[in-house]
Amino acid sequence: MAISRQFVTAAVLLFVSSAATASAVHDELAKFLFPRGLLPDSVASYSIDGNGNFKVLLPSPCYVQLSDLIYYDTTIKGRISYGLISDLSGVEMRKFFIWAQITSISANKERGTLDFYTGLISERLSASMFAEIPHCKNGYGEILPEDALHISED
Repeated sequence: MAISRQFVTAAVLLFVSSAATASAVHDELAKFLFPRGLLPDSVASYSIDGNGNFKVLLPSPCYVQLSDLIYYDTTIKGRISYGLISDLSGVEMRKFFIWAQITSISANKERGTLDFYTGLISERLSASMFAEIPHCKNGYGEILPEDALHISED
């Protein structure tokens, strides 16, 4: 009986994560102390399991300009827990002329900051910079056309 209960629970979690709307991922971030604008507006789908392992899919790579240029690959993976995203892949930050993969992000509610870690360096930014969900842009700074942001369900 325990095996069938685990199977049903796993099936329900799989269905919920597959059926979750792309815009819900921004609300999901807030449950873990992260601002909604940590991910761009072009999220096509996402899934998260009971251990916090997540996968976010974008229809195309995108760039967001904050204090630095941020690059989002088509697949973003990691593990999320309250105030911490670890084992992150698919997100890079340009510092000067060097691209560095962001490997983890921690949130500090008291300071209102986010710390971005690349392995060798870290940068602290105000969480308010991520209050608004940013628009995806191509590598030339142009906002991606609406039809490039959505995956057809045919």
